[in-house]
Amino acid sequence: MTAGADVAPPGSWAARLRRRFTAGSDIWQRPDFVRLWIGQTTSLTGSQVTAVALPLIAVDQLHAGAHAMGVLTAVGRLPYLLYLVAGVGVDRFRRRRLLLGTDLARGSLLLLLPVLSAVHLLSLWTLGAVLCVVVALSVWFDTAYMSYLPALVGRQRLLAANTVMESSSSTTQIVGPSLGGLLVSAFTAPGAVLVDCFSFFFSAFWLNRIEQPEPRPEARARPGLRLLAAEIGQGVGFVARHRILGPLALAIGLSNAAWAAELTLHVLYLVHDVGLPPWLIGITLAAAGPGALLGSATAGRVQRRFGVRGAVIGGLTVFALGTLLVPLAPHRPEFAATLLLMLAAATMALGGQACAVNVLTTRQLLAPEHLLGRVNSSFRLVGLGVTPLGALAGGALGTALGLRPALFATVAVMLLAALIAAVSPVRHLRDLPTGPDAS
Repeated sequence: MTAGADVAPPGSWAARLRRRFTAGSDIWQRPDFVRLWIGQTTSLTGSQVTAVALPLIAVDQLHAGAHAMGVLTAVGRLPYLLYLVAGVGVDRFRRRRLLLGTDLARGSLLLLLPVLSAVHLLSLWTLGAVLCVVVALSVWFDTAYMSYLPALVGRQRLLAANTVMESSSSTTQIVGPSLGGLLVSAFTAPGAVLVDCFSFFFSAFWLNRIEQPEPRPEARARPGLRLLAAEIGQGVGFVARHRILGPLALAIGLSNAAWAAELTLHVLYLVHDVGLPPWLIGITLAAAGPGALLGSATAGRVQRRFGVRGAVIGGLTVFALGTLLVPLAPHRPEFAATLLLMLAAATMALGGQACAVNVLTTRQLLAPEHLLGRVNSSFRLVGLGVTPLGALAGGALGTALGLRPALFATVAVMLLAALIAAVSPVRHLRDLPTGPDAS
């Protein structure tokens, strides 16, 4: 199949499905987008494999205990703070080059893990160092990717492109962990990491094949500390003062903090209060994958039917109501508890992805081109930077109130996030913005 070719007949079920998921856009007929999509889908699948393999390397091979795993998790989240400065670099350089460079660097760094393992030099220190640098590079990649896509597909096709990319991302969350488990069983955990290494190289290959030229960014002075702070302030200030993006950032940040608190308590609650065995816990968590796929794939239809405001406010509300089902799960029978928790996971993912696709598209359309990287990184910092605080708060609430009451408290905060969006100017946003907004 040639990249970008629409091989299915116009009236076939495949063609109808593509039109439904992409709002009738010609996005699949754009070869450069298809090249980006192929590379990213492969890379994301590989990353899901590594998400399974790395903890197993730490526990099984390096004999990490609970404290060491906590430190390793914190090390993996610490680079999220770099979103604050990533946007400055993304706005100064050609974004496709940044995507290429970070893909090649991540693949090369991860290659160190199986090599060090083979020569018996792998330790928790080296594992943590590689993880930290790979996540830091991913921060730059994500910021560059979100800022590159509007120029690649055109702002009028952004919703369709984001729908496709987020649907693929959700699919990899279903396929990747299962594939990771099989690969770890067949080739050991370090061997499974090799799949992720080559997925980054494969992504770089397709990125290098993109033919659309990218204009040279506006020349700027070399960023000293004062200039760096000023440029960061421009992105943060644009988001904070914007009548739409400001309330959205607050609502999304608050919802994500509550979600981090919920995740901290979730498995503990399922084990101690509901009494589910590990294999049933795995089934309940896996139900999020199909929900996320459905939410991503139908985000465009939801926006056309209910408007951007409906997709965002409704998505946040559905996410909170899905979370409400978790503390309502009965202790017995196991079958009823498992079904309710599967419904909770699928509903949370459905609402979350329908909201996320529309928030991302709205942000990309509202931000001026010269600020796009800094606006994306500032918004991303709010969304991810608050999660460590949310996790700490979840642990404190669980200790003080008990697991079930603390879970109800996280739902209350999620509903507050939806309320903030509902009473803000977001409630007037019926259609997607037509272009950058200087407000």
